[in-house]
Amino acid sequence: SFVSGPGGRAQVLRDGVAVRGDVMGIRLPDGERRWIEVNSALMTSDESGERSAVSSFINLTAQKAAQAQMRAERERLLASLESTRAGVWEWQVDSGELQVDTRWAEILGETLQSLQPLSIQTLIERVHPDDLARSQRQSQAHFEGSSAHYECELRLRHREGHWVWVLARGRVALRDEGGRPLRVYGTHTEISQRKRTEDELARTQVLLQGLFERSTLG
Repeated sequence: SFVSGPGGRAQVLRDGVAVRGDVMGIRLPDGERRWIEVNSALMTSDESGERSAVSSFINLTAQKAAQAQMRAERERLLASLESTRAGVWEWQVDSGELQVDTRWAEILGETLQSLQPLSIQTLIERVHPDDLARSQRQSQAHFEGSSAHYECELRLRHREGHWVWVLARGRVALRDEGGRPLRVYGTHTEISQRKRTEDELARTQVLLQGLFERSTLG
């Protein structure tokens, strides 16, 4: 059984102000642990004027488990990236807040301080106009569940003005009850050298094809 929340209830009776969002863990008789949110408000009897504290309880166990899973996945992701040169980013979809690590900033010739204030709009403004629509289509497909993750090659504007090719990968880490994405995390890996090599190979193939077509040799 649950008998708790005296601190919040006492505060309500003392100050006459509602106490909300008091989160605590409880243990059931069978040993199961649950997380609940306690909200307490003041009630005054019209007849006697007697004051009492009324509390409601919200079960947060599933939400806490989802948050713990998200933290574990994030820790595994960061551990797997320690030996790579990928930059890590996290996007809070509802607020637009964007968090990045030092490597992510380095790819664009920036520092974490020079990027502030940082939001998803900061990233959108850095994307090459020819790549933006494609990136948004692929991210939307992932949001809607059509793809298991988001992946796109795109160009970002460097601090010095040139374009940097990156391989962007991301995945929704948390959704609301309606299935809408709340938090997305992922990586940006610079692939500029690979793209230059591909361009050089493509030009070489075009040149060789032209030589073969003009050649009189069998």
